[in-house]
Amino acid sequence: MKNFWLLLFVLLGNYSQAQEAESYSDLRFPLEVNLHDIDNSSPIANAHVHVLGMDGLDTTILSDANGKVEMRLKPNTSYTIEASAKGYLNVVAHKTTKNLSQSTKIVVDLKMQFKTCQMFLPTISYAVNDFKKPLNSHLPDINLFDLYTDVINKSGGTFQLTGFSDENESPKMAEKRVTYFQKQLEQRGIPSYRMKTVVAPNSSSAKEFTGPSMQDKERFTSNRVVLIGVI
Repeated sequence: MKNFWLLLFVLLGNYSQAQEAESYSDLRFPLEVNLHDIDNSSPIANAHVHVLGMDGLDTTILSDANGKVEMRLKPNTSYTIEASAKGYLNVVAHKTTKNLSQSTKIVVDLKMQFKTCQMFLPTISYAVNDFKKPLNSHLPDINLFDLYTDVINKSGGTFQLTGFSDENESPKMAEKRVTYFQKQLEQRGIPSYRMKTVVAPNSSSAKEFTGPSMQDKERFTSNRVVLIGVI
């Protein structure tokens, strides 16, 4: 009789584990992302919704005419959801299916802010023929690369990095400055698709450059600079 109860206990334990495994595999987590203009609540169509999962998922889906994106998430996984649309600042949300024991629909409502004007960050200045060590003396104790990474992360949008050199430097110095600065930001987690680089070598005056990031021309005191602005 003792062996019978022991066998029954083992069978019931195995059955319980099988039931748990089956219920886990049956969990469903449909994701719905809704994108709307923060000012007038109109849906934002053809926006890029980038979903990055801890399980290796890395996909981008376009929103439909109603500003909606739908897909299915996996159990026990965390996700980062980033929405981008032409003319709008990027919006990021974080969701997880960890510790969810029942199927749950996950709805993410994102309000996107239209870019009404360009934003410019403080100019990065350099010594002659240098491209690695910013001179900004008014910020002596701050790592400028960390500072700009933090600002860009919070700002959203796409940034243009414009590298300059003066007429007494090698034409390649402007490219070296902007390339080095871009790599420093990438190493700190800023994705390359959020940065556009422009080079303006051997400028006799920074004011001669006519790119979109030069709307704050009066701020230039040197042509040995990198200028960062939202575009």
